Amino acid sequence: MPIQNQAFLSVKPELQKLAWEIMIKLEEKGWKPEVAQGLRTASQEAAHVANGTSQTLQSYHCLGLAVDIVDEKLQWNIPVVHKFWWDYYQIASSVLVSSGHLRYGIIWDHPERIAAYKKALDAGEHTVPWFADVAHIELHLS
Repeated sequence: MPIQNQAFLSVKPELQKLAWEIMIKLEEKGWKPEVAQGLRTASQEAAHVANGTSQTLQSYHCLGLAVDIVDEKLQWNIPVVHKFWWDYYQIASSVLVSSGHLRYGIIWDHPERIAAYKKALDAGEHTVPWFADVAHIELHLS
């Protein structure tokens, strides 16, 4: 079973439910998922912007409505284009959200990027030409 760590418990219950469902399905595919980051303070978010791992000070992490899910063993030590991130996106995009909608850092609001990402994965490439926050999902409540 995935771990309900502090980062997992720090986010809103609506997101916990979705993250848990995603992590269970990732585990069924052989991964060991965990929430690496959940709720962030404004100063933590500013540090992420400064080091280039976030592009906004208005992150949903600061609202408890975003998580970064990684594989427990791989953590962040894998390229932007990797089978784990693809499985994560595929599973997350299949999860039904009744209280709003999920937004995915792998493509942001550009669904046409999915084909480009899959093509890069199949070609053995390690990067894509956009800011892909591959571990990130955020819940936009209705």
